[in-house]
Amino acid sequence: MPTIIIHGAKVYGDERYPKYGRQAELWGCTRANTRSWGGRLKDWDRWFDMHPLVRTKDFAGIPERRPGAWQWYQAQDGSRPIYLQAPEAHKHQQALALERFESVPGAVRFPIMVLQQAYPLRERWDAPLAPCRMFYSQVGMMIAFAVYEGGDPIVLNGIGQPTNVAHQHLHRDIGYWMGFARGRGIDVVIDGPSTFLQPDYLYAYDRHHHAELKAMPPEFRR
Repeated sequence: MPTIIIHGAKVYGDERYPKYGRQAELWGCTRANTRSWGGRLKDWDRWFDMHPLVRTKDFAGIPERRPGAWQWYQAQDGSRPIYLQAPEAHKHQQALALERFESVPGAVRFPIMVLQQAYPLRERWDAPLAPCRMFYSQVGMMIAFAVYEGGDPIVLNGIGQPTNVAHQHLHRDIGYWMGFARGRGIDVVIDGPSTFLQPDYLYAYDRHHHAELKAMPPEFRR
């Protein structure tokens, strides 16, 4: 099975490129290349940005939100896939979504519905299995896709380096999909510092979370 590296940002304190000689597939997230490497990351194998192509009620659209990354997508040669949200998934402005999708060489529709059907969930004992919606972030989708593609090990490179609690909260599905993969016997490893590493202490036996709770802003302690 292939090693799959999911790259979110440059690892703190490490100037090496994510592969640094490892035999692996490198999957990049959104603006990681333009923000962390100035577009110099050349040995990627697949790229992912499953955010809306056009404006929605809570997202401006990739070209508006991340113009540098969007220009980089459009400058590629089409020899490697760039996974995007399908134009058909956009409830409004489908024509513009399709136009933007087709302007990216190598654009591929991300198979979110395949993953939803592949990993159905039953949340109540008397409920039938339903398509999985356990996705709070794109990285969660990428880990699920790496499992589906047979990746082993799955390496999280520059994942879990938030600057605030809110960002960590909005990516809380990463821990779910890490556990899902490990439960299937897949090795999930982490490069560098990350909130998704095991804690240094054993909860309740060594200490509790009181210090972390006090360090949070008041709005997160209610």
